[in-house]
Amino acid sequence: MTVERKIVVGLEDIRFVTLECLECHARTTLLPDKLAGVPYACPTCRHPWRKEINPGQEDIQAEVEYFIKSIPIIRRRLKEETLGFRILMEFNEP
Repeated sequence: MTVERKIVVGLEDIRFVTLECLECHARTTLLPDKLAGVPYACPTCRHPWRKEINPGQEDIQAEVEYFIKSIPIIRRRLKEETLGFRILMEFNEP
């Protein structure tokens, strides 16, 4: 018999967003409603986390930036408006 356990969360369930530096492994934990984007560099070692993007140059960095910035906007707007669905995220249990 296989036992599978899952954790399902909604955007409103996100308590913190943590970014970990790949260089020094320091972590920066931010409140989801206060996210303004990904910092340009690690606050501890100053290792660059972002590069300058020219207008019209879309890459994975831009997509991550859109995602991070959209979390507080969606959370705030869902308090005022309703959709015909709910956004849930499923994670494997640690």
